[in-house]
Amino acid sequence: EGIKFSHSEIDNTVLTAGKTITFTMKVEFLEDATSIPNVENVKYNLELVYVQYNGGKYTPAVETTEESCFMISDDGTLLSYDKSCGTDNVVIPAKINNMPVKRVASLAFVSTGAIAPSSTGESIYIFKNEEAKTKYIENMRKEGSTDAEINEIMQSSYINGSAELSSLKLKTAKDYILESGQKFKIYKDSSNTMKFEETSSTDYNIIYSSINSSVYPYEYYCTTSDACDLLKEYYRSKDPARNYGVTDSSYYEYLDATGFQSLDNLDYVLYYSIPDESSQLKAIKTLDLSQAIYVEELSGVDGLMSGAELTKKVILPPNVKGLIIPLAEEVIFPPNSTTEFIGESGVGPYVKAINLPSSLKVIGEGALHVSSLTSVVIPSSVVRIGQGAFAGDSVTTLKFEKGSHLIAIYGSDSSEYDAGAFEGNKLSNVIIPKSVEYIGYRAFAGNNLTTVSFEANSKLKYMDSSVFGGNSNPINLTLTTPTDLSNWPAGTNDNITVVYER
Repeated sequence: EGIKFSHSEIDNTVLTAGKTITFTMKVEFLEDATSIPNVENVKYNLELVYVQYNGGKYTPAVETTEESCFMISDDGTLLSYDKSCGTDNVVIPAKINNMPVKRVASLAFVSTGAIAPSSTGESIYIFKNEEAKTKYIENMRKEGSTDAEINEIMQSSYINGSAELSSLKLKTAKDYILESGQKFKIYKDSSNTMKFEETSSTDYNIIYSSINSSVYPYEYYCTTSDACDLLKEYYRSKDPARNYGVTDSSYYEYLDATGFQSLDNLDYVLYYSIPDESSQLKAIKTLDLSQAIYVEELSGVDGLMSGAELTKKVILPPNVKGLIIPLAEEVIFPPNSTTEFIGESGVGPYVKAINLPSSLKVIGEGALHVSSLTSVVIPSSVVRIGQGAFAGDSVTTLKFEKGSHLIAIYGSDSSEYDAGAFEGNKLSNVIIPKSVEYIGYRAFAGNNLTTVSFEANSKLKYMDSSVFGGNSNPINLTLTTPTDLSNWPAGTNDNITVVYER
């Protein structure tokens, strides 16, 4: 406690080839220290957070929305936004009150405050200032709340950043997961067989839970990194493509939008929003998170639909590895995006335009299910596309970037609630990359296809016989595999004419 660590900040500039940026780290005794600390070593960790420069002319960061318009917690959760600051273009800063924005609370953009459960189970109401608290109490009176109900809220209300709030023990996401989640143990037995079993004992290394089932997918939380690695291996072993000689199962574990996190990353308070009734009819037109470089998890940006209005555009943060597509008409990944997978979003018929990033590896199950997209371009980086990923009724154009690394396009599991990856759209023709080795049940069923062809030297090992089922037109299918597929003989079969070109 007698030693002070500090460092100068690096400004928002580009570190180009051959250039050096210098900053200063300082270690000093405090002026009021009365003794030398009795320690041999003191550790100080400095984290350098950056975004990748993508070349070309550098465009300086856009001007962010005034920090005073936001409320942020002590652990970096963006809790609410004051819509009186404007709704045309809301740009989230990297830091608010010198606190890095690390995550966005559910319904933060239609919120007047936040609720946090304490360790005793009591709900704590948190407001930005006394004015916000007074307005909320006044609205309660207008809505007919009793004096007893109002007094209860007043007695459990705190101002954000106050000493009284800081002194409370609030329940963390880790607390919630440990209390509510299903506990499992994953291990390899003496015969090296993988075992994944639910357990009621304390001998567990995996917890299955959801912090907020309406926003977040159910995820697996691991007590060790080794447990996470074993669980990923377990899921990869379930890949149906393996049954047909496809040995590469990378990223398969993310196809159902399941996340894998360490419990140690959950030491932040679990917040819920206090709905702002007066602002819910006005939607934010553009929400720009491109400057929020500290945000590494984003399970949907909730609260973007207000009344009958919908947010027109959302620009995503650059450093999010996996996410759920937010509710908006246009979703933009910044050029320096590091996102590797997108999961089940339930975006419904809202997203009309999206640019998938060049970092993307997996498009998960139902990632853009029944959307309003008419055109889809799959980046060359994508390895797997899950069942129902683009199932709907609007896609007319599908293109795969040159040099595609796509290995598998998954179909439904034949239940009435599932669909193939591109089932039910309006595609008339498609050219499938030569890298594709597996195409599952009804992956392209229910379209308007007339021609389907593969790039030369196709590596295809298996394509289900019902891949193109339910198409209204006769289909000309051109295969380029080195040998004939056993279930796709040359000739005409079920309104499909099969030709091999080698």
